[in-house]
Amino acid sequence: MEITLTTRPGKITGLQHPAHQDFLGIRYAQAPVGELRFQPPRRIDSWEGTYDATQYAPMAPQAYADTPPIQLEESEDCLSLNIFTPAADGKLRPVMVFIHGGGFMIDSASRPRTYGGPLAEFGDVVVVTIEYRMGAFGFLYAEGIPPNLGLQDQVCALEWVQRNIASFGGDPGCVTIFGESAGATSVAYLLVMSSARGLFQRAILESGAFPFESRTDNRRFAQTGTRKFFDLLHLPPGDLAALQHAPYASLLQAEKKVAGRMLFSDRAFYPAIDGTVIPDDIYAALGQGHAATIPVLIGHNAEELPLFGVFMKPGLTQTLVKYSILGKLKKLGATRGQIKNLLGQYRTTLSPADIAERREYNHLFSDEFFRIPATLLAEAHNASAARTYFYKFAHPAPGIRAAVHVMEVYFVFGTLDTSDIADMMKVPLTADVLALSRAIMTAWTSFARSGNPNGPGLPEWPPYEAGQRLTLLLDLEPRLVERPLDAIRQAWMEIVARMFARNGSR
Repeated sequence: MEITLTTRPGKITGLQHPAHQDFLGIRYAQAPVGELRFQPPRRIDSWEGTYDATQYAPMAPQAYADTPPIQLEESEDCLSLNIFTPAADGKLRPVMVFIHGGGFMIDSASRPRTYGGPLAEFGDVVVVTIEYRMGAFGFLYAEGIPPNLGLQDQVCALEWVQRNIASFGGDPGCVTIFGESAGATSVAYLLVMSSARGLFQRAILESGAFPFESRTDNRRFAQTGTRKFFDLLHLPPGDLAALQHAPYASLLQAEKKVAGRMLFSDRAFYPAIDGTVIPDDIYAALGQGHAATIPVLIGHNAEELPLFGVFMKPGLTQTLVKYSILGKLKKLGATRGQIKNLLGQYRTTLSPADIAERREYNHLFSDEFFRIPATLLAEAHNASAARTYFYKFAHPAPGIRAAVHVMEVYFVFGTLDTSDIADMMKVPLTADVLALSRAIMTAWTSFARSGNPNGPGLPEWPPYEAGQRLTLLLDLEPRLVERPLDAIRQAWMEIVARMFARNGSR
């Protein structure tokens, strides 16, 4: 059934469900095409007539297909958001704005697994999911082209929420941003961006934080990808006018070729530390209290890697991890002794069966991309006296015996029964599994409401501190763990300290 209401921007028609309402595909900025391509977003404040918000808008252009496939049109006219509310009734509810992942290259906020209706109903919150530019369209780094356009899109969406969410039953003074993977990395950057200050009051980061390159030579990676991109297009570097008139398909093809060459190594189209949109020293910004008033909930999954195997030939994933990550660490300054010590710690800590399956490389990947960056961010944020909570999602899917990347998303959104799930992540919908999902949804929505995730279904969850490193293990029997896998963490910290000292702080 449809419902029409009058909001600040104008009349809008959405979908009425028994216990919540959907308003889908609302443009928060003009289509970034023609002269607006590779330009900052131009916000939309109002519309004429009645806005049809009964179906999703297109998702952003992406050079790769996701798994499972996303049944949405792709278009440059992608700057939209979706709102899921218990009711547009004037009540001021907490607002949760979700930023999707996908390596800043793929994915969408409008796929079934991140459908916000169940979470909105369960927690009496307003859920917003946003689309933003990705790949070359959102993160090309070249002189004469505004940097980090995808992050600027996210800020524009948050500004739209500030102006308009009260019309949908949400409180603009109680906004939580949360994201997964690249979405969590986006949240990390938003924490230190001056343009995002005041647009949110809490932050949740699921399997994502500042990557190591953010404190080494982040610009160089972006510039390398940019040069290849312009070479493939046979255009002078930074020729904005030529890019604005280039065929859409040519841009997407060049993006795919550049990103494909840099998979599992350098990041071609990724947020760049530009000194304007993102400050030069992100950790210093956190440590100096830039986000000291913002409670943070951050964590990772136990074995993130196996999900990425669906994009590769069987057996290739762990080999790529071994050579790409160890090669990267050497390039960034790790000594042979440090790398040998690190691998030795994995082999000492893991079971013989896991070693036989080469699962140390699953954990190496999880740590390099997720656990150690999350730890660094948590400790920098905690140093400013800000409240921080740390978790590890550890419930394995039976088919693969691992809590893989993205898997926690289904528990957070209450969408475990969706068809939008890879076979490896499917879990039986037992009473215990559903109770874990409810406990996680309670923690996330309680945190959005008060900055404190404690609630029914979980043990008492104290804030994270560098000494104890208390981590809540999210499994069928949730429990608090002190200093998990600390010998491995210490081996990583030796590498990180040398890496940062050699390359300088950013």
